[in-house]
Amino acid sequence: MTTVAIIQARMTSTRLPGKVLADLSGRPMLAYMLERVRRARRLDAVCVATTVNATDDPVAALCGKLGVPVFRGDEADVLGRYSGAAEATGADPVVRLTADCPMIDPGVIDEAVDFFDGNDFDYVSNAIHLSFPDGLDVEIFSRAALDRAMAEATLPFHREHVTPYLRTGVYDDLPTGVFRVGHLRAPADFSHLRWTVDTPEDLDRVRRLVGELPRDFGWMDVLALLTRKPGLIDGIVQAPDDVLLRPATAGDVELLFAWVNSPDSLANKLATTGPIPRDEHVAWFAETLAKPMAAIWIVEHEGRPAGQVRLEKRGKALEVDIYVDASQRGRGLGVAMLEAARAKAAERWPGVPLLARVRPENWASRRLFAKAGYGAMVVAQDHLILRRDPAENSGASA
Repeated sequence: MTTVAIIQARMTSTRLPGKVLADLSGRPMLAYMLERVRRARRLDAVCVATTVNATDDPVAALCGKLGVPVFRGDEADVLGRYSGAAEATGADPVVRLTADCPMIDPGVIDEAVDFFDGNDFDYVSNAIHLSFPDGLDVEIFSRAALDRAMAEATLPFHREHVTPYLRTGVYDDLPTGVFRVGHLRAPADFSHLRWTVDTPEDLDRVRRLVGELPRDFGWMDVLALLTRKPGLIDGIVQAPDDVLLRPATAGDVELLFAWVNSPDSLANKLATTGPIPRDEHVAWFAETLAKPMAAIWIVEHEGRPAGQVRLEKRGKALEVDIYVDASQRGRGLGVAMLEAARAKAAERWPGVPLLARVRPENWASRRLFAKAGYGAMVVAQDHLILRRDPAENSGASA
């Protein structure tokens, strides 16, 4: 068996073009990552899979300078690119990495390979049940599984994202093949930490972190650093203790209409990004208020409306929706709102867990739910699912 790490890299990132060659600690980011990946003891070889586009000639040139094999393929068919790279390198199994993870830990790569080799899996990932910091993503799959996916996976989503077809049992709304899937988990939930590079802000954050770390750091070294200097990631805000939740009434329809159509609310919705017509909102609001398995609370802080929290029972869990007014953000209010709603849920639906659905790129909400104790993050087709255990029902009103 030849264990090969294949790193997908291209210059035409939507939000941060050219990021793979951006400076990181005096080197192109891809060169920085390659140095770290090459320290993994369980790898036999490393290959970079880029596109045939002229815009990616600099990626191929850098790899040539560093002595790293390159495979070039179609930009949109990343699955096909992996298949070609695996064939060219004789890879079996394949370790999939992405070039936006320069802080990847060679120790995590080795742990994942050991886990794959020590069990009868076709596919192993730490990027489905999320517990590692974002930026330590590793996927491993057998050549046979890759060949099957190459032949059977036909949807554009399958081709662009490489591994969804291998993720048996993960998606409710996406067909997959039948594979034996293993999940690698961290010793605790650190999924609220972001060490990947997708935006200029991400790049600044990663530069701050690596500037404080030794050259051969591991991910536990980063955690140790953040206990000493938490401001390198985010400031710490104390949640207020004077948050009041009152049941929404028909008179709140215009207030919620303004909130639901605010640009940030529309950008983060799962179902739509377009404005919601007033008649549709009015009908939805009246219907929701009448539902026995739903509740909406208006949050008041310092004597004025500050946001809303909605719970709706679906199946065996309560789904949570939250909105904090833009003027009230950055004060720790969201955490207090979620905890108050959890107490309300314990009164009305005792013993029922809470679920939140969040777009992967909505890091503000991801951090909010993590701070409020939501974890066990799972990847769905177009969103993440976070879970919070129910509160104890003390019988007291929150």
